[in-house]
Amino acid sequence: MPNGVPDYVKTMSKPRITLELFGKEKGTGQLIGIQNYDVERQKNEVVIQIDSKTRGLYDEFVVRQDFSDKNSQDSSPINTNWVLEKEKTVSLGKQNIFTNSYTDKHTGKISVTKLLKNNYGRDSIPVVANVAGNSRNESSATVADKSAKPLEFTFQLFYFPEQYTIPVPVPGVETIKIKAGETKSFDNLYPGYYRLVEMERHGFIPEPGNYGEIPLKNDEKKSTVVNFNGHADALNYREFKINKIWQDGENYPSTVLRLMRKSASMQKAEEIGRFSTEKGKKEDYHIFRANYSYRDREYMPTMIGFDEEISDMHDSGDDKKVTKYPNYFPKYDEKGYEYRYFVDEPSIPNGYEAKIESENVEVCRELHDPTPVSMDMEARDRNPRVDKICFVNGINFKVTNKKKTTPEKPKKPENPKKPEKPKQPENPSNPQRPRTPSNPPVDRVPGKDRVETSVNVSKKYYSSAKTVIVVRKDLFPDSMTATVLSKLLNAPILLTDVDKLEDIIKDEIKRLGAKEIIIVGGPNSVSENVKKELEYFDSEVERISGSDRYETSDKVARRVVGITGNLNKAVIASGEVFPDALAISPFAASKGYPILLVKKDSISDKVKAAFKDLGINRVYLIGGYNTISKSTEMMLPHVHERIAGVDRYETSVLIARSKFGDSSRAFLVSGEVFADALVVGPVAGKYNEPILLTTRNNAPTVVSDYVKKSKIRNIIAIGGEKYVPNSVINSLKK
Repeated sequence: MPNGVPDYVKTMSKPRITLELFGKEKGTGQLIGIQNYDVERQKNEVVIQIDSKTRGLYDEFVVRQDFSDKNSQDSSPINTNWVLEKEKTVSLGKQNIFTNSYTDKHTGKISVTKLLKNNYGRDSIPVVANVAGNSRNESSATVADKSAKPLEFTFQLFYFPEQYTIPVPVPGVETIKIKAGETKSFDNLYPGYYRLVEMERHGFIPEPGNYGEIPLKNDEKKSTVVNFNGHADALNYREFKINKIWQDGENYPSTVLRLMRKSASMQKAEEIGRFSTEKGKKEDYHIFRANYSYRDREYMPTMIGFDEEISDMHDSGDDKKVTKYPNYFPKYDEKGYEYRYFVDEPSIPNGYEAKIESENVEVCRELHDPTPVSMDMEARDRNPRVDKICFVNGINFKVTNKKKTTPEKPKKPENPKKPEKPKQPENPSNPQRPRTPSNPPVDRVPGKDRVETSVNVSKKYYSSAKTVIVVRKDLFPDSMTATVLSKLLNAPILLTDVDKLEDIIKDEIKRLGAKEIIIVGGPNSVSENVKKELEYFDSEVERISGSDRYETSDKVARRVVGITGNLNKAVIASGEVFPDALAISPFAASKGYPILLVKKDSISDKVKAAFKDLGINRVYLIGGYNTISKSTEMMLPHVHERIAGVDRYETSVLIARSKFGDSSRAFLVSGEVFADALVVGPVAGKYNEPILLTTRNNAPTVVSDYVKKSKIRNIIAIGGEKYVPNSVINSLKK
């Protein structure tokens, strides 16, 4: 390649080549085609074997090469910046080299157009009437729309380097932001194969087919145009419930309430549904519900936490009060402006006035999720597990009509008496002091150090165990993926020194009656000396380890999937810091999802192999962009959910709120050291309860606010007072 060609072009622009072997027939000299060979971009050498019988038929052999990635319309290759040496007479038994040159003459561009569709490929929501709306009730939506801005969608361009199987960002090429209906281009691109990725979707699902290879030809005059058609996300508003309440009076009249919507791009609000209240009924309601049928999955995204087909969900009340639409209520219109949904009462009955309130709610249903497949059928029947799945954003409207009243003028008080002075106590020299309430005892699993804490957790939550997992006490990388395996095997995690197994660990293994020992981590984490000591309890101690923390997470993940048999899903966390992986460990353990570790800006080859071998096509990503970058996120399988707070403490709260919202108990551990959270992670997963992180000085505000508003009524501290003092627990109890 000539000087000045960017380094990334040197890896991506090598074309696919077809080599064809010919033989020159003896006597006639005619060239006869023998065999074709495809040379992929990443290959530099092809070995051609010619047997003795074939050699006897021909005087000599010729190899010709041509581009194999020709465009079917005009037969011109994509990568014609390359000049190919077309033909070579080959010498048998020697290396024959074709020399090709790169001219660097042409660059092109890829254009992207963003189009929005709210109907998800189906019929649109039936609109009852296109009306101006009631100005009294529409005003709040109208005011909010004055400052509204349309959505901007961000796109990033990736290329396919030969040494990777997944694309990486094109160096030096900025992302572009476009609005609905706009077209923008990535210019001055070298010919090759690219991928366009939407970085911010704003609740719209791109049509399939935009994530494959985009071939860029070497034509400066033309542009490769890619249309991104976004359909309204199925997880936008799913239902609107309108409650009608009459106050005062009797023989309540019937009235009409309308469900309306308006965006900044619309001149008038439009009515999308209405219902009439029942005469004489003091309280009435109606639900406008989107169609929940998932039978037609042509454009459907995978739902929260499960893949099975979902039939129409029914309200627990009167089904006659539910109106289903063949569509979703989208959050944005086709120009990218947000809809404001509101209710109005076009004709308020005489003598009444109306007050309209609204609040966002979650629409939930319960799933009876059977126990893991590894359990026998009797146990599964005895212990069905119930999960509560909540879909985002329904909206409840509350419409209250009450009698109009004319307020009376307040009367002046008649010569109000001066308040009497309070009497002094009979013996003021010896007043009784109020008793200071003592703080209730703290529920804690203590330990003078992390090793003792691991033993005490085992004693409290495991009466016996067939298996025990042993990890190093002072290094987190190898051990923090062991929580899921621990929960699945009902095996406590015990901590050890590198070279010595403490007596309290030996005593605890005896108490448990464990016959199987698993070490997670290599000999540098848990030495061969410790392994030999453990062989007293298990002559065939199993060690799960890799060359580094990332390969260890891969091997633990394979062991987990070997137990559950469940493919497809995983949790992704940073291998460079510990809090995120430990905070999510109860959720991963409860679901049986393996935890795989990545670096901020890269993914190891072993973890990539795990994605492929374990069929992982959906992941939960834990941590912010300072921990796992956006470019790394793009290399992952479909990211179903990213949970990230401003710090480790908020992240633990977001996980608790999202995954354990109904829990009445939580474990409180230090966010400054890893060991206590590690040993209690499988216990929290077993009981489906969250882990909250704290500092040693005080409970972070985000944690105390969550405890105050949540259903949590019991907090268990793990570890000694050095890292989780009683004062922190008592402040949360208050």
